[in-house]
Order: sequence, then structure tokens, then C-alpha cells
Amino acid sequence: AVTADDKTKTAGAADPTLTYQVSGRVGGDTSGGVLTGALARDPGETAGTYTIGQGSLLANGNYVMSFTPGTLTIGAGQTLCVLY
Repeated sequence: AVTADDKTKTAGAADPTLTYQVSGRVGGDTSGGVLTGALARDPGETAGTYTIGQGSLLANGNYVMSFTPGTLTIGAGQTLCVLY
């Protein structure tokens, strides 16, 4: 089973690295030997929540992968107040 980690960022900042947790491997199998590809998130840059999905992440032929999505929360950026 693969579970995407929830992430946060501020609007206008670069996206954090999307990471995940893995369970259910057998023997000496490692995540790198079982999984290929990367997670992806729904598009958008305004404050709000966006799903972190499976993207291109796939398991090799010895495994059937179940996936639990995560959430990217984008917080509002700083507001600039100009007084005249």
C-alpha cells in the first residue's frame, strides 16, 4: 500500500517534494526496487487544497498497488499594504 504524505506551502512558493509511505513489501524488497514514477498534484496556485495523486507511480509486476491520496494545502501569501 502506498500513502501520499500531506504537504503545505505558501502561495507563490515552489512546490514541496511530494513523498509517500509504503507498506506491504516482502523479503528484502525496497521501495526503489518495487516502485517507479512520481506522484503528481492537481493543478492550481491559489490558496486552497489540492489532491496529491498517484501520478505516474507504479509497482512492478510482482505487486498490486493500492494508493491513498494526500492533500497539498496552499496558504495565502503575504499581503502588501501601501499607505499614502
